[in-house]
Amino acid sequence: MLRDVRNLLNSLRFAFGSPQEHVPYPPAALWIEVTNRCNLRCVMCANSLVEKSNTGFMEWELFRKIVDEASEYATTAFLFLGGEPLLHRDIFRMIAYAENRGMKVRLHTNATLLDEDKARKLIASGLSLISFSFDGYDKESYEKVRVGAKFERTLENVRRFLEIKGNSKKPYTILHRGVRGG
Repeated sequence: MLRDVRNLLNSLRFAFGSPQEHVPYPPAALWIEVTNRCNLRCVMCANSLVEKSNTGFMEWELFRKIVDEASEYATTAFLFLGGEPLLHRDIFRMIAYAENRGMKVRLHTNATLLDEDKARKLIASGLSLISFSFDGYDKESYEKVRVGAKFERTLENVRRFLEIKGNSKKPYTILHRGVRGG
């Protein structure tokens, strides 16, 4: 509770204070890129231009070190940036670890790899929030944007996840539909 109040006050100072190069307090949220590798080549994503030889996966020990050092002040951990987090072999362990250290973990995925086993593991990990990128309202527009993805399969992955989740409040689930058909 005290950590949440402190972070709120720091956020207000940052939002309404004078511009600074250095802020005298730690961040309330972390963005941790557990992998910059992705299984798709989306037209709008700069990550699709990165050579595979320049991609990789964060080691478990480094992840644990970051979470351990930040858990005193950070309340939220976003485990994504440009890569597909479900490619990481330790993603469920990472989520559970950060959640157990008091952070609300948020994950963003293209859902193409979200089979039944992964859905169950995500739910069991204690994940606070998951959001799915589902750009396009029909097969043609979706597959034109999400190069390498299959509309029906990804839609079924999201539906199955929601069925498995049932009425559970966690993880809070968001569907992003960013690109209109046509």
